[in-house]
Amino acid sequence: PLLSIVVSVFILFSALRNMRQVLAVLMEKAPKGFDSRGFQASLSQVKAVMGIHHLHVWTVDGNTPIVTVHATVRDS
Repeated sequence: PLLSIVVSVFILFSALRNMRQVLAVLMEKAPKGFDSRGFQASLSQVKAVMGIHHLHVWTVDGNTPIVTVHATVRDS
């Protein structure tokens, strides 16, 4: 019984330690360190881009940012 309690406590602490990152991914939170204003500024410097709105940033693995944006572009 003592060994099973020790294993259970170890599993519980391991699960709680990872819970914050798991919840951030499930809530599709923007990854830490991603500069959305800088990304928007860089994208607006493209000559064909006239306007940017609805910029959304999230992650599905906790590291890689995924970005969707509505951009108005010039007709070529």
